[in-house]
Amino acid sequence: MAAARADTLARGITINGLPIVNDRPSPFGFAAERDLDKYCEQYVIGGPNAFMVVADSFEFFGHATLTKLIKEIVATPQGGARLLAER
Repeated sequence: MAAARADTLARGITINGLPIVNDRPSPFGFAAERDLDKYCEQYVIGGPNAFMVVADSFEFFGHATLTKLIKEIVATPQGGARLLAER
């Protein structure tokens, strides 16, 4: 994963994150990763203006996804202007 991340960042692509932090064990038998947000911040996101939005549970995943998408759209050239014009 580190090589793919480095290659992506070298191409000027920003990687944002949307970790879901919860108590549910992995379907592969691993314990729940309680520090997934910290891992994502340290090893996943990167590039210009990279950010992450943490979903504290699956219940809040929809809201977190919408928040992340709006932040990404607004960050694009003319993205915020288009978003506001559509309201």
